Amino acid sequence: MARSPVLHDELSSLPLLAKDKESSAVVVHIQDMEAQDFEALLYYIYTDSLPEMNGETAAMLPDLVAAANRYKMERLRLVCEDKLSELVNARTVAVILPFAEEHHCPGLKEACLRFLDDPANMKDVAKAFGLEHLSKSCPAVFKDLIVKRAASP
Repeated sequence: MARSPVLHDELSSLPLLAKDKESSAVVVHIQDMEAQDFEALLYYIYTDSLPEMNGETAAMLPDLVAAANRYKMERLRLVCEDKLSELVNARTVAVILPFAEEHHCPGLKEACLRFLDDPANMKDVAKAFGLEHLSKSCPAVFKDLIVKRAASP
């Protein structure tokens, strides 16, 4: 509960149960989260680190960002942002960039913009997705990119 004010409030509001009752278990339902994502969230809460990253674990990083925002766990969001930044490439940037904008991840957004600042990378993205896709999926970010590009020498 110490890592999340939201979890603290939710769990503090649960009724205290007498220890001598036969059925003293309390069931807490977590909505809108897959079991493996919640397990990774609990792992982080208890260890202050993410589970070992493999392909499957890396795929849950966006869900952990959403959970971090939901439970007001800023450090977890920053750790996930950092890990997602390592995954930015021509195949992923068109998905990660709008995600970063939607989930208020400025570090991740900046990593995407740095990637797209390289003309060779921009060409690869345009080839893979078309710039229309990028401009439609995240028009504000695309506008930022154009302004940044126009301001550079």
